[in-house]
Amino acid sequence: MRHLISAATILLVMAGPLSAANLNLYNGTWMNPAPTPHAITKLEIGVVDSKVHVHAFGQLRPKKDYDWGAEPANSYSDGHLTTRYQTSSWVRDLTISLSGNTLVVKTHTRFTDSSGRPDRDDTDTLKRSLTPTTQQTPKPVDPAHPKPMDPINPKPASNTPTGKY
Repeated sequence: MRHLISAATILLVMAGPLSAANLNLYNGTWMNPAPTPHAITKLEIGVVDSKVHVHAFGQLRPKKDYDWGAEPANSYSDGHLTTRYQTSSWVRDLTISLSGNTLVVKTHTRFTDSSGRPDRDDTDTLKRSLTPTTQQTPKPVDPAHPKPMDPINPKPASNTPTGKY
């Protein structure tokens, strides 16, 4: 009986959600290098405390992104994520997976308006955005000529209570 319980525990652990380390592989901004009509153009995936949020953008018109908003995502032990977006006219279920350095997004769209449009399935391939940061090296401060006080906070810090806080 003890072996049966141990085996069941191992199976539950293996079938559980992705570990935080694996989820961090999704973290970042992913861009579609060649978006087509109806394509997902960008995904911003954030992972905080093993919780995943996906902010999606889709092609509305050429060179115009439609912000779908941010939604929580579910993670699975085989390494994929799922999330759902919904408007008054459609429901889109996204299945997101990694293939090397590429993010593969499969989208199933079900139209909920009375337009009669059939469901559609699309697959988009996104690449991680490697936008360099433009941080400038701070200049050294000359003690003989310190900078003037910050205009936003012109008063020096004081231990005297002001009653304003």
